[in-house]
Amino acid sequence: MSEKKDKGRLFPDRLTALPPTPALQEELVNDSDDELAAWRELQSGVTTPNLSETMENLKRSLSFSALHEMSTKPSSEVRRNIQNKLWRPKDEEARIPSDWERLIVHVIRAGARAFMISYGLRGCLVYLFALIKMLRSRRGRSDLFKQSFLAEDTVRFALMFGLWSGLFKFVNNALRLLTPFPKRSSPHGTKTRSRKVLNLAAPEPQEEEDGLSMPTKSHKHHKSHRHHQHHHHPKSPGKDHHRRHLSAYDPRVRYWHAYVSGAISSVALLVERKSLVQSFGPQLFVRGLEGSYRFARSRGYIDIPYGSVLVFGIANMQIIWAWLTNPSLLPPSYSRWITKASDLPRNKLDMLVGCTQEDPLGANPWTLVELFGGQLPDPISTEPLKYPDLPPNKYCTRGISGDLIAKMYRYFDRGDLRHYPTCSLSHPYSTNHFRVLLTNLVDRWKWIMPVYLTLYVVPTVFLRPKTFLRDPLNASMRSFSSAARSSAFLSVYIAIVKTSFCIFHEISDSIRYSPRLSKSRTAMRISDLLQDGRMNLIPGFLTCLALFVEQPRRRSELSAYVLPKALESYWVLGRRKGILPRVPYGDFWLASVSISLIMGTYVHHPESLSRLVSLVIYQFLGRN
Repeated sequence: MSEKKDKGRLFPDRLTALPPTPALQEELVNDSDDELAAWRELQSGVTTPNLSETMENLKRSLSFSALHEMSTKPSSEVRRNIQNKLWRPKDEEARIPSDWERLIVHVIRAGARAFMISYGLRGCLVYLFALIKMLRSRRGRSDLFKQSFLAEDTVRFALMFGLWSGLFKFVNNALRLLTPFPKRSSPHGTKTRSRKVLNLAAPEPQEEEDGLSMPTKSHKHHKSHRHHQHHHHPKSPGKDHHRRHLSAYDPRVRYWHAYVSGAISSVALLVERKSLVQSFGPQLFVRGLEGSYRFARSRGYIDIPYGSVLVFGIANMQIIWAWLTNPSLLPPSYSRWITKASDLPRNKLDMLVGCTQEDPLGANPWTLVELFGGQLPDPISTEPLKYPDLPPNKYCTRGISGDLIAKMYRYFDRGDLRHYPTCSLSHPYSTNHFRVLLTNLVDRWKWIMPVYLTLYVVPTVFLRPKTFLRDPLNASMRSFSSAARSSAFLSVYIAIVKTSFCIFHEISDSIRYSPRLSKSRTAMRISDLLQDGRMNLIPGFLTCLALFVEQPRRRSELSAYVLPKALESYWVLGRRKGILPRVPYGDFWLASVSISLIMGTYVHHPESLSRLVSLVIYQFLGRN
C-alpha cells in the first residue's frame, strides 16, 4: 500500500466515537504489576501543568515575541493552531493530573473551555434560528445579537456545561488520587517484565457501527507489528482497551469512580431552569439506556432487528395519540411544534380533540361556519347539486373547495355530532387525496428545509472545520444532501399521519352515508371504530416507515429524540390515572441517574455510546 493511500485512510471523513488509547497486549492488561508499569509509561509526558507552569505558559503565549513568531509561520499552520484551541482535535494528548495542584489547574481549564464552547454554540444556533425567523416574518429586530448571545438562557446553558465538566473531572480524578496504590507494587517501583512490551502505537482504523478508531503517524509500522502479535497471540485485546481513557490504566482507578462522578456532576443542572431539567431528564435517561443496550448487544446478550425503527414507531404511537386526543399530555412547546409542522390550524385540531373526547362540537354545530367566512354559501346548481369555491380566509389560506361545503351540508343533515365532520377540513382546498398527498410532501419539505440546513451546516463548520476548509464545495453539497434527506423524512412522516387519518374517515363516511350499509349494525360499529381516538395509534406506529427515507446512522438518533417525549407523556398519563406515584425532585434524580449511566459508559465502554454523544462529551472532557 502506497504512502499516499495510507495517508488518505488516516483521516477519514466519518467522525469517531472516541480517540483510541495505546493498545495493550491482553496478558499485560490482566496483570496488575504490568498495568502499573504501563501506567508509569503512559503518565510520563502527559501530566497537566501546575500553577507556576500555567502562568509561564500564559506569559509565553501572550508575549510579543510569541505573536511575532506566530506571524512568521504559514497561514495554514496558524489556522490549525487556532482551530485546535477552539475545537479539540481528534488525536489530542491526554492530560493526567498527578497531584492536587495540577488537578485544580486541570479543572479550571476544563470548566472554562466547556463554558466557552457551549456559549459559542448555543449563541450561534439561537442567532441563526432567530435570523431565519426574522427573514420569514419580514420584520427586523434590533436586539437580535443581544437576544442570542447576552440572553439569560444562553449564559445559564454555558454555566451548566462548564460546571458539569469541572465537577466531573474533579471528582473522577480526586477519587483516583485518594485511592492507594496496590499493595504488591509501590508507585515509584521499577518492577516490570521485559518480555511484555507496551505498544504506544494506535490500532489501525477500522469501520464500526459507531465510528472509526483514530489513527496515528505510526499507523503503517503498527500494522505489521500487530500482524506479528496476532500470529503469536490468537486472542487480541478487545476494542475497549483501544478506546478507554488513559487514566483507566491507573491501578488506583475503580470501576465505580466514573459512575459516582457522573452522578455528582449532575449538580450542575441546578443552574438551569426547572423546565429545562424536566426536558433534559428523559433525554439523558434514553441516552443512558442506549449506551447500556449497545454494550449488551456487543456482548451478545440481546439483539433486536431494526430496534431503533421499532422504538421510533412505539414512541410515536403515544405521541400521535396524545396530540390528536389530549394534547395536554405532551409538553406545550412540543405540541405546538407538531401542530405547526402538520399545517393544521389550532381551531380544527380543537374540534378533533373535542370529538375524540366524546364532547360534541359545541351546543350549536353551526359554529363550524366560522371556517367558511361566517356563512355557508347557497348551491350554484341543483341538478347536479354543486356549491361554489370560496376564496381564502384566515382559517383556510388556500381557499375552500365546493365539494367540502357539500360534505358539510351532508354532515349537518345526517351526521353524528360525536364524530369529526370530514377529513377534508384538514385540507379544505381540495377533496382529491392524491393531490393533497403531493402538496403535503412538497410544502412540508420546503417548510423544514431551512431549519435542517442550519442544523447540518453549523456542525460542519464547527465540528469538522478542516474538512470544510479543505473542500468547501463538497462539504456544502454533503450538508445540503443530508438536509434534503432529513426534510424528506419529516414530510413523509407528516404525510403518513395525514393520509392514514383521511383513509379512516373516508371509509367511515362511506359506510355512514351509504343507504344500504348505514342500516347494518355491524357496519355502523365499524364506522364508529374507524373514528375512535384509539385508531390514531396505527398511524403513529406507521410513522416508523419514514425512517427508511433517512440515513441509517440517523435512525437511532431520531428514536432517541422521540422516546423521551413519549416517556414523559406516559408519565403524565400515569400520574393522572393514579397509577404512578409522585417522586419528590423526580426530574433531578432521573437526570442524575442518567448522567451516571452515560459517564460510566463513556469512560469504560465509549464505543457503546452513539457517535454524536461521544463526540460531544469528548469535546468537553477529552480523554480524561
